[in-house]
Amino acid sequence: MKNISVATRIAVAIMLVVVTALTVTYVFGSDSLDRLSQTGVDVRFEATRAGKVDEVTRFIKSIERATAQLAASPMTVEATTRFTQAYGNLPTTKSESSRRTAIDTLVPIYRDEYLPSLVEARGRQVELASVIPATDEAIYLQTAYFGAAATIGVGPEDIDDALDGSDWTAVHQEFNPTYRETADELGLSDVYIIDAATDAIVYSVAKNTDFATSLELGPVSGSTLATMVRLIRQSPEAGMIAVVDFARYNPDLAAPMAFFGSPIFDGDRFIGVLATKISTNETNRIMTNDADWPSIGLGQTGEAFIVGSDGRFRSDSRLFVENPDAYFEEAIEAGTLDSGDVSGVLSSGTTALFQRMDLATLEAVQKVDGDVVETTSYLAKPAFTTVEEVDIDGLDWLVVVQAARNEVDGLRGGAGTATGVTIVMFVLILTFVAVVWASRFVRPVRALTLRLRSLTRHEDRAPASSTTVQDGAVTREYAELADGIESMIDGLAERERILDETETERRELIRRFLPAEVVRRLEAGERDLVERIPNATVVAIVLGGLGTLREDDSIADIRSRLDASIETFDDIAGRYGLDRVKIIGDTYYAVCGLTRPYLDHAPRSIEFAIEALRTFDWSDTDVERLDLSIGVASGPITAGLAGRHHLLFDTWGVTVTEAGFLARAARPGTIVVSPSVRNQLPDDIEAIEFADAPEALEAWQIVPARDAEDAPT
Repeated sequence: MKNISVATRIAVAIMLVVVTALTVTYVFGSDSLDRLSQTGVDVRFEATRAGKVDEVTRFIKSIERATAQLAASPMTVEATTRFTQAYGNLPTTKSESSRRTAIDTLVPIYRDEYLPSLVEARGRQVELASVIPATDEAIYLQTAYFGAAATIGVGPEDIDDALDGSDWTAVHQEFNPTYRETADELGLSDVYIIDAATDAIVYSVAKNTDFATSLELGPVSGSTLATMVRLIRQSPEAGMIAVVDFARYNPDLAAPMAFFGSPIFDGDRFIGVLATKISTNETNRIMTNDADWPSIGLGQTGEAFIVGSDGRFRSDSRLFVENPDAYFEEAIEAGTLDSGDVSGVLSSGTTALFQRMDLATLEAVQKVDGDVVETTSYLAKPAFTTVEEVDIDGLDWLVVVQAARNEVDGLRGGAGTATGVTIVMFVLILTFVAVVWASRFVRPVRALTLRLRSLTRHEDRAPASSTTVQDGAVTREYAELADGIESMIDGLAERERILDETETERRELIRRFLPAEVVRRLEAGERDLVERIPNATVVAIVLGGLGTLREDDSIADIRSRLDASIETFDDIAGRYGLDRVKIIGDTYYAVCGLTRPYLDHAPRSIEFAIEALRTFDWSDTDVERLDLSIGVASGPITAGLAGRHHLLFDTWGVTVTEAGFLARAARPGTIVVSPSVRNQLPDDIEAIEFADAPEALEAWQIVPARDAEDAPT
């Protein structure tokens, strides 16, 4: 066998394939191929249905497991105890007038932002009084966190500290980052902790309008979340899971939401319920195959979706995803979508809970035990349908796979004739070219083998000619090719190692000169990192005296001390929440509020400036002519990444310019701040008017004492 060339072997293999194809065509005939095609279509539908059932089941089970594990964790037991205690000790309003003041703070948020969107989603009028929280605790916490979020322009879920000074906020600062990260990782819309004694939501990640409310009275007392908690309270058992199917949930603007809950025990004592919430996003992704139906064999009209026991969808219609206008027209005409539900579909972005399927059709398909049967689709068109039940306690779901009848008939019929003609034509053509093609096929292999052999010997010569190929030995070509490729792989591996080392050095260099958050976003693939920050504080530190250095001063020593001072400034900045942005000439720039918002960015920056001034001490060296002057300004800035090949993170704007100008105007050893900074400083930081300020420039000076740490500033 070794003496038989590759070309001969290929030619023989091709002829065997041809003979086999002719034999199969002759034995089975076109009728058998038609039946085989029909069976293949049915199997494809049934396999798709089974695969979707498995995916949905695994997703729901994963949420159940995560909910139970989170409820049983020692962290959640401690968080429940501390949140419940702090919730009961909130400094709630004690008089009707103060309570009314707090309510008046919430009313504009509900009236101007939440209520119009809810009315549009519901398609009917909703009274403001029916959505305002009923308890003092909810009014207090919502006022604090909604107000803090509005102040700095972020969502309430991003606020860890509302600066209200309550014990509840202190507990929240400790636990909220962990629960928020857990919700993001699991794709949860929210995580709740509910007190078992009062049914109060003592904690929520998302902090929607149900945040801190009571499930016994108030706007969410009749919700599916309240129903699930009552179900758990009836007979709580460690590790149990309660599931509530998708339903419209007002705090999420009446979008479909499903809830999972598990009891929380402190030893044997039932102390609360941990609940998780999901939207239809993940079920839609699973059932639509990320809007790629053809890749799973569903052709141009096939789709898979979930239907509940009420006949309503729990996921999206394919036509809605591909052509919403055509979907609304056909569904309303078919009578399976009410015109009143259109606003719900548009506001929530899904057909779940709105689109209906005929229950009689579902029952008829279920009776045939998973077969593909001819029915009418939910758009009142002839279709083929197969269904299977999802085995999850608490969810009466059916996975439905459906496609238009004309497309399925086209796939089922005519396969025998078409396949026979195709095989015959293919055989005639392939037989004619088989031998010639096989011989030519191996020529590049032979040439490549000779070329690789020369490369491994480090011979600098052109690739082997066709004459060399014909005259050369043709046995064991693939073995020689493998040897040559192995040598090439070794060289590529070495190059890859060098590239990896270069990439590592580049990343380390980037991490050294850019803020940590910018590095994270850069490594995630972002390049257009330019954003407007409405309120931040810029600190500019000018090192004066560099131009007066003498020739006899040690350049190496000065550079070493400067590097050490910069590292010290970076450490101090990190402790106070500032990010070093750049060093230009003799000026060091740092910003508070760049990568993380702070309500107290100005006081933090002043504390950083004071400590930086106190720590700058070159008295133990021969160079004593250097000193610092610092300028601090607050206001809007623009931050971004400049350059494509040579990356540079920079900030710019009036605030940055003002800070640098104040630093150069300040006397050595002093701090000069803008009026916007002075207005944000606490009373214990004394500021005097800066007498040396240039004309038309108002500024204030802060001079920290150097002799004693406890000296007044």
